Amino acid sequence: MQISLRPVLLYDADCPLCLRLAAFVTRRSGLKTAAWQEFCQTPEGVAAFSEDQRRAPADRLRLLTDEALFEGEDAWAYLIANWRDLKALDWLAAQMGLRQPLARGAAKAGYTLRRLCTRCPK
Repeated sequence: MQISLRPVLLYDADCPLCLRLAAFVTRRSGLKTAAWQEFCQTPEGVAAFSEDQRRAPADRLRLLTDEALFEGEDAWAYLIANWRDLKALDWLAAQMGLRQPLARGAAKAGYTLRRLCTRCPK
């Protein structure tokens, strides 16, 4: 019998904001978190992703479940919908427009702004 280690929240280990966010989510939900860069090298990461996927940059939040891989705003929506302790963040998602069709544009703008962060890798 194989034991699933999922769901796991995958984040960019080189981004201070992502590190804080992952620690916050772990404290609030108990959800397993792992750095994208490290997880892709584990047996579970190799089994879950193709070689091209594993080479993808760690430029977005990812949530790997037994059913699917959720990325960006879809990962946030899944977290908020499925973890009671994270539902309190729903108001923040609404304020940021993450429940609207324009969310993808906002997420892209956020990733663009991240590139301007002096502490984040380019």
